[in-house]
Amino acid sequence: MKYIYYKIVKEIELSELDFVNQDKILGIHPENDSWEYQLIENKPKYYIEAEEIEIDSAIKTLEKLKKAGANYTQIVAHVDHHGYEFYGLEMREATKEEVEDHLNKDKKDLENAKQIKINELEKELTKLKS
Repeated sequence: MKYIYYKIVKEIELSELDFVNQDKILGIHPENDSWEYQLIENKPKYYIEAEEIEIDSAIKTLEKLKKAGANYTQIVAHVDHHGYEFYGLEMREATKEEVEDHLNKDKKDLENAKQIKINELEKELTKLKS
């Protein structure tokens, strides 16, 4: 069996993009200006409700993740904050040592769980004997 090494190296959240877009496109900000405007929409056939992000902003964010050592990313919509969470990931084939460490950790976790259960059962047995 082969294994993939997977590690989050950096997280960047871009939020309140609705305000950023209004400010950048129309020059209005809700803290200072009336932010009434009307959007003229031409939605694509398979429209998904998500916040728009300027391409240069997305590229700059991806470059920051790459600089931090990421070679993959996950981009997750954060609907409460009108934005996205970018996760920079390092993904590659795991080394032999990493696989061994992973398997040993799983064994240790299983042994710890067994020991906890044994301790609980011994306490219950002692309680039942008294």
